[in-house]
Order: sequence, then C-alpha cells, then structure tokens
Amino acid sequence: MLSLLVPAVVLLDKRRFHTRHGTGVLIVTPNRETAVEISGLASELLAGTTHTVGMVIEGANRGSEEEKLERGVNLLVATPVRLLEHLKDLPSFVIKNMKAFFVYGPGAETDKQIREIITYIPKKSRISAVVTEKADEFQGLVELVCRPDSIQRYELASSVSTAAKGPQGYGIVEADKRFLLLYSFLKKFQRKKIVVLVSSTLSVLFCEEALSSLELSVYSVHGRQNAKSRLTAFSDFLKDAEGTLVCTEEAVHGLEVPPADWVIHYDPPTSVKDFICRRGAIQGRPVAFTLPEESGFVDALKAADVAVEEFDFPKNKLINVQSKLEKLVSKNFELHQAAKNGFRAFLQDYNHHVDAKIFDVSKLDVQKVAKSFGFDTPPRVEIKVEGEVIVDKFKRTYGPEKPKSGKKRKAQ
Repeated sequence: MLSLLVPAVVLLDKRRFHTRHGTGVLIVTPNRETAVEISGLASELLAGTTHTVGMVIEGANRGSEEEKLERGVNLLVATPVRLLEHLKDLPSFVIKNMKAFFVYGPGAETDKQIREIITYIPKKSRISAVVTEKADEFQGLVELVCRPDSIQRYELASSVSTAAKGPQGYGIVEADKRFLLLYSFLKKFQRKKIVVLVSSTLSVLFCEEALSSLELSVYSVHGRQNAKSRLTAFSDFLKDAEGTLVCTEEAVHGLEVPPADWVIHYDPPTSVKDFICRRGAIQGRPVAFTLPEESGFVDALKAADVAVEEFDFPKNKLINVQSKLEKLVSKNFELHQAAKNGFRAFLQDYNHHVDAKIFDVSKLDVQKVAKSFGFDTPPRVEIKVEGEVIVDKFKRTYGPEKPKSGKKRKAQ
C-alpha cells in the first residue's frame, strides 16, 4: 500500500493542494476492507498537513459522503460502484484538477466499472495500476483507453510469484462435513500459523462465533469492524507466534499478510480466474475445501497448468462436534443469527456465481449445507435474484417447496 500512498502524498505536497482544488489523487480498490485500510494509512501519512482524506464505499451514508465531496477531498479512496454513483449524480464533485488515478488490486469482476470510471478522469492525469497478483487482463484494459506513456505498473512482493509455483492443495469433503473438517484441522494444528479465507463478512462472523463457542479462539478481520478494531485484530495476529486468522479473500490483498503454515480456502472463490491470478498471495501451504459437486474447480486448475495436490481427509478422523454445534446454534441467539446469515450468504454467493457451471446451485444438497452451519433443518432465508427478493415460505427437502402455480423461481 505504501507503494501508492507515498507518491500520492508527495504529489499533493508538491502541487500544494487545498480543499478548493477538489480531488487531486483518486485511489480505487474493488472492496470495502481494502478501502478502509488504505484510507486509514493515508490519514496517518497526511496527519498534520492541510490535505484532506475521504472515502466513499457501499454501505456508508451517501449524504455524508456528498457533503465531504462538495467541501473538497484531496485524496479520495473509493470502491468502483459507489464512486460511479457520485461521478454521475454529484455535479459539485470536483475532479478537473486530478493529477493521479490509482487502481489497487484490480480484478476481472471490476473491469467494466474501471473502464467507465476512466472516461471521467482528466486526460492529463497519471493512471497507475498497483497489483498484488498477476493482472494481465487489467493491463490490457488500461492500454486500450490510455496512452502507453501514462501508465505505471508496480509489481509488489516478488515472493508471491515464487510461492505460487507450489502445488495447490485441495480436499474433497461433503457439505455437511465442511465445518467439522475446519474445526478438526484447526484443532490439530493449534500451534501453527493459519489463515482461513472465506467469501463474505457474514461467513467470517459465523466462523468466529461458532469456533469461539466451541472454545477454539481465532482472530478475525471483516467489513463490519471499524478501522481501529480491524488493525488491532490484525496486529495481534502478527504478534502471535501461533493462531488462526479468519478473513475474506478481498481483505487479504489490503493487509499484506505475512507467511503462514497453512492457507485454507474454506468457501468457493469469487471466480476461478481471480483465484488462479491471486494464488500464492499468502505464502503457506494452500488447501481448498472442495465439495464433490465442485470437481470442475480442480479440472479448471489443471487446465490452467496449475499443479494440484489432493489431501485425504478420512471421516473417522474428524472430531464430531455436530450435535454440540447444533445445540449451541439453537440456544444461542447471536450464534443462531450468525449461522442463518452465513447460510443465506453462502446460498446467495452460489446463486450469483460467475462460474455457475462449476459452482452450480442446482446441484447443491442444501440440507447438507445447512448442517455445516449448525442447522438440523434448513432455515427459511431471503435470497436476492436479479433485483428481486425471494422469500421462502414453503417446506421441501432443503427449505421451501416449489409453488404449484405462478412464477417459477430460480434455484436457491
């Protein structure tokens, strides 16, 4: 992160930017966690100066963001979708004096938004892409819309590419044994340094609550923490000689996680393409928990010339805490809510997955998926489908029964 913040601060000082000049440096990153991290560091670096720092991200108060932008934010950190909203709807958002536009940790899922954002950037601005992994797709996008001499590319942490040369481990596990395998793995390697990567903040919250309830403490970093809590948790993990950190895949690229003994990919990746590009971002022996119906994921890795290593996890070696987990979920309100939210998030991520042919929601045994969240019977949940909210109200083997008439619903 310092590789883009240091030149940004120097540029603002050199140009003597003030609030009346509007935004001089714009930093766009795909996820909230990284945006919060960058904004926090920028505030520290600019403390004691007249330069202002601001952040616009999904989930924050839009009215408050507009007020700050109207007053003038010299260094702005943003996520693509929210930034586009302000660029389109806020005429008083001053960007005509912008000197530099940075993109940190670009991914295939944000190409379209970045392409649109660049159309708003003044032609004289310097455009730089700071990548934490292979990002050839993004480089092609920038070259398409910018002059070659206006592009700077920073390759961070050469050790990443070295780590990525190792085999990608995976283990086939039934959906109802996923959590049991995670618990057993962490219990066995308590004296090791482990990073568990999940797909969403809600998944982080469930894992943290469930593992803590089973007397297995972990560190966690997620989007619902404020900057101070996030930094405290991460700092404590760094200081500890052993321990487990549970966080989202996105958070990893903004935290610069040190080497670990094991890197567990607990949930399906956001996309296979990004998974391959980002593989090795954390040095450590990687293992992905893969469902039998996700065998296409392993095939995709092989097709991309990624060496794979299969781990065997015998069922009789797992520590069976299923009944205890279900009892805790049924009696502990906070854990119950975390489990229900995590279950809903898992199904929703599956339902909207970019690689639907590999992660096909219609092939999921949702009864087994629910077991991994501590439910004997799947709870009723709301799943958003293309802007609609589908509320399950009927019972079937994995939740609601198909209505006998009326509009057909997408598999959940």
